[in-house]
Amino acid sequence: ISVKPNTTPLAEPAGAGAVEPLAVELGELEKKVEVLEKIAETGGKVSLTEAEVVVTGGRGMGSAEAFKMIEEFADLLGGAVGATRAVIDAGWRPYAEQVGQTGKTVQPGVYFALAVSGAVQHQAGMNKSKVVVAVNKDPDAPIFKETDYGVVGDVHQVLPAMIEEVKKLKGA
Repeated sequence: ISVKPNTTPLAEPAGAGAVEPLAVELGELEKKVEVLEKIAETGGKVSLTEAEVVVTGGRGMGSAEAFKMIEEFADLLGGAVGATRAVIDAGWRPYAEQVGQTGKTVQPGVYFALAVSGAVQHQAGMNKSKVVVAVNKDPDAPIFKETDYGVVGDVHQVLPAMIEEVKKLKGA
């Protein structure tokens, strides 16, 4: 069985268990597989799937350069950066940040969807978030059906104001 992370809530332990060693012989399979390199993700950033706050940017951000605001906002909130498939396909962000059906599934306490239209495939990756805040200039964007708080407006005007307010609250 395989389960995509963060798609179901953790179950309570049913009782005590025991760990028993199991000897496994792979035989011919060992000869067919060779590990060339192991690369660990580093950088001290918050893991997207474990973050309590996720700040996701969509195609409406307009450019890879505009994601610096997303990064700043996520850093101020101690959160992780996410992106939509359109952003990944455009090469603005790495695949590891993709939220959605073909990306990561997240369940943060707060999910910010900034310039995200909210296609069904994207919603599949974030719809278990506890609180969803969206900013989009289209009042009919599907993301607003999933939000607890929504702002109809230009993200390039709203996000800088949000960043400044968080800085004021933090005394920065």
